[in-house]
Amino acid sequence: MGFMNKLKEKANTASASVMESSRKATAKTKVAAGSLVSAADMPASFHLEPAAEPMLAGSSATLISGANTLSGQVYVTPRFLCVLTFSAGREVRLTLPHRDLQAIQRVFCARGESSSGSLAVGPPPPGEGPNTLRMCYADGTMHTFIKPSDGVTLANWLHVMWDLARSSPSPSAPIRPPDADEHHFFAIDRRCQLLGVHKTYIVSGTEKLKGFLCIFEGHIALAIGGKPDPEVDGGRPYIIPAASVQYLARASVEANPDPMVAAPICLPHPSGPCSSKLTGLVLYTADGLRHELTGVKHVQLAYNRLVHVVAVAIRQQPQFW
Repeated sequence: MGFMNKLKEKANTASASVMESSRKATAKTKVAAGSLVSAADMPASFHLEPAAEPMLAGSSATLISGANTLSGQVYVTPRFLCVLTFSAGREVRLTLPHRDLQAIQRVFCARGESSSGSLAVGPPPPGEGPNTLRMCYADGTMHTFIKPSDGVTLANWLHVMWDLARSSPSPSAPIRPPDADEHHFFAIDRRCQLLGVHKTYIVSGTEKLKGFLCIFEGHIALAIGGKPDPEVDGGRPYIIPAASVQYLARASVEANPDPMVAAPICLPHPSGPCSSKLTGLVLYTADGLRHELTGVKHVQLAYNRLVHVVAVAIRQQPQFW
């Protein structure tokens, strides 16, 4: 019996080793391809509790390592900046607390595509905007992310979470320029950071209309029927104050049994782990209205962002599940 147990232990160890090697190979391929982990899977991949540290933003980016660059992924949760990369074939995962941040710098890297030689990182030259984020921490370390795939959203979330971590009375993020499309379209104060834009369908009576869900600090904005762009014949703006939201849930979406009605039926789902069947969102507001969104792109990420924005607006701790 002892001999058979030893054989089983060796087989289990070998199987676990193969699975771990396969996981690392898959992760390395995704990092190289710029493919991000889903919002549902991201916390566990950094050994974080999903209900406490949900993903709020994510970007692929080029990381500076000495004189070289590495492909990597960067994620923001309520308390951490999470970084994944591979160096010399070794998987590197970092969880950097927001409370240890000393500065967030939006700078310019002139040699972002170089893999050798020194990299010039500094203020943007005339006519250029920043393309790089440099994070400075209390222990003296700096982490530099060149050309993040969604750099504006990533930086906005980092500023917002840093301000909360240090209880700052004044925002650290720069004010958006006057021509910022979404702020202009919705006539929202440019000091309110834009924290996400998601394609969606908006249920309006018996109709289902294309649109966009735009999440700001303090505001949930819908562009109904088109893009949130004042320069094109876009959608119709509709704004929901975040503080007015009394109920928010993910929802399953079912076809309406009436073939003459285009609008589907949204069934709110109780709090809990994400399911691929939950592709909608339902919001109830203080004025008694019910707002239904279906086919929300990256619905779990949108839900995480909305929970945070509403919680801050009503001065409560976010309850993600």
